[in-house]
Amino acid sequence: MTSNPDAERALIGACLIGDGLLDAAVKNMHPSEFYDTRTRRAFEIIQSLYGTGRACDPVVIIDESARDGGIRLTQNDIASFIDACSSATNLPRYMSMVKEAAIRRMIADTGSRLVAMAKDLSVPVAEILDQARTYIDDASLYRSGTEGRLSRYFESDEAEMRRWADGAPTYRLGIDEIDACCHGGILPGQIYYIVGSQGSMKTALLLHSIRDFIRRNKKKVLFFSLDMSGEEIKDRLMAAKAMISSQRARMLFLEDRPTYEKLKAEIREEYEPLLKVYDSTRTPPEMRKAIAAERPSLVAVDFITAVEVDTKRDSPDYVKLSRMEEHLRRWKNEFPDVTWVILNQMSEVSKLLQSKGDVGLGRGRGGGAITNIAHVGIELFMDKGAGSSFGGTTQPWLVAAIFKNRLGVAGKYFRIFYDGPSMTFSGHAEKVNPIKEKKPVFSVADRDERDEVVSILHGDWEWQKGVD
Repeated sequence: MTSNPDAERALIGACLIGDGLLDAAVKNMHPSEFYDTRTRRAFEIIQSLYGTGRACDPVVIIDESARDGGIRLTQNDIASFIDACSSATNLPRYMSMVKEAAIRRMIADTGSRLVAMAKDLSVPVAEILDQARTYIDDASLYRSGTEGRLSRYFESDEAEMRRWADGAPTYRLGIDEIDACCHGGILPGQIYYIVGSQGSMKTALLLHSIRDFIRRNKKKVLFFSLDMSGEEIKDRLMAAKAMISSQRARMLFLEDRPTYEKLKAEIREEYEPLLKVYDSTRTPPEMRKAIAAERPSLVAVDFITAVEVDTKRDSPDYVKLSRMEEHLRRWKNEFPDVTWVILNQMSEVSKLLQSKGDVGLGRGRGGGAITNIAHVGIELFMDKGAGSSFGGTTQPWLVAAIFKNRLGVAGKYFRIFYDGPSMTFSGHAEKVNPIKEKKPVFSVADRDERDEVVSILHGDWEWQKGVD
């Protein structure tokens, strides 16, 4: 069995000769981390004496060990502890060595239990995988053993920076001008939150960004589609590929079979190995199992309030979001290599407020629970001004507001360029600015930094170039 008896004895010796170091030892170590029964017994007594404010005198420790019928420590034990410690200032190193050995024992024990389960053919594979995650959590394998030390965070940060420099997958919206505001996108462990009313092209934008993610990173994406069926998602992908409407894409099966088969083959080649769509997985435990099994680099959820977080389906949306926030916080730590993109639909009240000028505040359905943990938040607004229609020559203007941005400046607005029938995006946008308070009216930002002002009327909207 993996152990480090020399480090265990040296750690106890450091506690005995370095009174000023007791605080660190007692707060960062646990008796169960000692493999040797005598060093474990000594640390239990030291911990007890420290808790009551009594001095950890060797004579007192020997006397305490004789009181409750446990292992009795001797002068020889105390001498071996002190002799093993070359310097009390090495206590942090001794602690690290003891913790590493303890974690290795935990890993070995976890492996033994999993081997036993794997040999039991009556236990389903899915249950074994789920139990494996539970065992690892129980064994605290993710803990570095240096909780509370500032150096831990520097080491973690530097390791993460090296990982990013080596090409860790990034998620971005796929709209250059917006992504530039977020230093190119977000990284593993971070959350991108997209909010908008029904018909604001949230899902279309999500699929655009997923395509961009797969193309750039060649990594797996897990898509929980709780708003549309897998069939509808497939139609959207085909439509975007052929630059036609999703209905037209499906009808190709009857009207133009060769084109349909060619398009199907292209979609399979581009997406099938890496994009997994789950359209019937709706509870957090089921979602967690899927994430653990698939091991994706990106998890997308459309839309978040459709997740069945409790038995009451009529629970208010703010309750659902609060529950999902709890799950997301845990999952972020449990799956540190995953990036998250969450879609949320606005309530009727939020849409009404948006139409009156309350734009860019991220008023997602049910409140701002997910906003609390998001790194980047985008609110979509569809301007359906006079004469605008997806079938006509004048399309509604799609405005994206950055309402939260831990990676840069929030409070910026962009008009996104898109094609309505196929629901595809050019990948570009132009900056716009609101010029009225009581109505959502924006102006095109000055890209040439000129002082001239040019008014543009668009339905009920007024836009001005040169206003920033």
